[in-house]
Amino acid sequence: MVDAGAPMKMELDVELRDVPGQLSFVLDRVTEHGGNIESVVHHRQDARGEWVPVRIVFEVAPMRAHRLVEALKERVRVLSASGEKKGHPMAFLLVGHVFDSHIDDYLEGLYESGCRVHRVQAEVTGKSAPSAVFIDITGDDDAAVGRAVETLERLSSERGILLVRGLPEVA
Repeated sequence: MVDAGAPMKMELDVELRDVPGQLSFVLDRVTEHGGNIESVVHHRQDARGEWVPVRIVFEVAPMRAHRLVEALKERVRVLSASGEKKGHPMAFLLVGHVFDSHIDDYLEGLYESGCRVHRVQAEVTGKSAPSAVFIDITGDDDAAVGRAVETLERLSSERGILLVRGLPEVA
């Protein structure tokens, strides 16, 4: 058996959707990776829409910490681990006949830029009316976010869609 190393204290800040099972999902992943939970603080007063910030403090072997964080990214927003910022959030608003302009091309471009798409939310008032689409992403670095911006600017310009960019506080 390989020793995973002496436990280290880890502070994990995540945003969870405000639906049943999200907190238990995170806590189950921590224990599955050998973590010993010390505290959990729900910051409901700081909720942004359907996302609630939660801080979890626990001990875990250093060799397991990275795998744990990657496992959590499947369903939750990992904001920071042990105080180190993870990712660059950004949000965009597309306004116009977005669905007629192939929304899937926008999403594919975001994925190809190296960003993660967390949420796509649309406001549609009628079949022939313009729509508004909110897109919430995170890039691992400034370069990935820059590629995402360039992609959305190009697609929006080509298709006559208004792009509102640079909403980092919303993401």
